[in-house]
Amino acid sequence: MVSAALLTILTRLGHPVVAVGSVADGLAALDGQAFAILDLNLPDGLGTVILERIHAEGRPIRVAVASGTTDADLLADAARHRPELLLRKPYDLNVLIEWLDSAG
Repeated sequence: MVSAALLTILTRLGHPVVAVGSVADGLAALDGQAFAILDLNLPDGLGTVILERIHAEGRPIRVAVASGTTDADLLADAARHRPELLLRKPYDLNVLIEWLDSAG
């Protein structure tokens, strides 16, 4: 889930942000999105489910995974789904902002 601080920072930098707290809400919010910043551990499942859907449907959504998990298998599974960016928490906010800005 996108933290309140990250939501505030990205919004102030001009990035339109839709924060969701579950896999179900994330899947419902995919339409019209250019970017997704996914956490892997959500209350109702894994963020990789959202990543799988994006790829299966061929959606033109750029995906970053930002997670604090130490589960090597989960991180490997996320990497297999080829997100453009894989950040471990605490992550470098500058790297995330640079990635968002790179779409220009």
